[in-house]
Amino acid sequence: MTAPPRTKEIYNNMMYTAAAYLVENKTNTPFDEYLVQNIFKPLGMNSTYLHPKNTRAAGLGDRIASGYSWLEDEKRYIPVSCIDMPEAIGAGNIMSSVDDAIKYIKAMIDHQSEPITESVYNGIVRGRMITDSLEDPLQPLTSPAIYASGWQVSYYRGHCIIEHDGSEAGYASVHFFLPDLKFGGVIYGNSGGIGYVGPVLKHELIDELLNVPKDERPDWNKIESGAKDDEEETDEAKIREIYPDIKEIGAQEKPLDLYTGVYMNPGYHNVRVTIKDGNLFIDASDRSMGFYLRFQHVSGQTDYVAWQSDWLEGGNEPIKAEFKFGPDGGHANVVGIKLEGSTDELIYFNWQKEIA
Repeated sequence: MTAPPRTKEIYNNMMYTAAAYLVENKTNTPFDEYLVQNIFKPLGMNSTYLHPKNTRAAGLGDRIASGYSWLEDEKRYIPVSCIDMPEAIGAGNIMSSVDDAIKYIKAMIDHQSEPITESVYNGIVRGRMITDSLEDPLQPLTSPAIYASGWQVSYYRGHCIIEHDGSEAGYASVHFFLPDLKFGGVIYGNSGGIGYVGPVLKHELIDELLNVPKDERPDWNKIESGAKDDEEETDEAKIREIYPDIKEIGAQEKPLDLYTGVYMNPGYHNVRVTIKDGNLFIDASDRSMGFYLRFQHVSGQTDYVAWQSDWLEGGNEPIKAEFKFGPDGGHANVVGIKLEGSTDELIYFNWQKEIA
């Protein structure tokens, strides 16, 4: 646990998965069947299923949009497979269409009958904690956001906005509604870029609804594009953000085979540090939200950045990493990797054995 409950906003899929397991346990019904029987069918969401496999089994496989991911270095899109994510039940992997999903939004706006009654609605949208950091600037005319049960609640020009956005490799979505104006929308896209475009469309629709004069509207495209531009830094600049006190990025001098092997952490299990293309490398594509790590030496033969790429979408983002050596200075006996964005601490893995 990185912070006491409800003292710091740290998004985590695992407790939604635990809640889905609780539903299965109490109802003796698989969660995918429970959703169909108790939410999707009652709302007339007849094209909505949990997991691609269930969508295909219902004869709707040809309607699944192909997902794409943008490779910035190559300036091109690559196709991304639409896969089942059983570990994400309760948190995502629902296959739907905007025509179906808007029925759920309407049920949230009306909240007068099963499965979204007034008491259910009030429980879902009740604020639990502030999600915005006081250090980060708020968007124009917008309040700090409050996290409810899977929904984010904020106010824009005095009107409540309840929304949820999400993404999986190759896909992204935005769901929102304004309860006092009984207006809502669903925006889906088959690439991660909808995470920037979707909010722009949402804000433009809301400004249009509120009859905000054109010259008084924030430049939402600039605001969202600015957030994206913040991500576009040189590799060296990214490294120096991680190691601000390093004057010069040094060369690797120790033989790489002094770092290789199987390392173990009780919570994160094994990682295998190997050598690939002249760099230390970890293939962690064998687990949920799989990834690859390519290590780059920074300083002292112990301080590194690990360039992380998603096993489906690619990418190349640096995270802090370090190796530790025993008193004899021989083989590395610990590797630490910053796998959790919500804490400054590294996750440490102890060396177990050589790779067979």
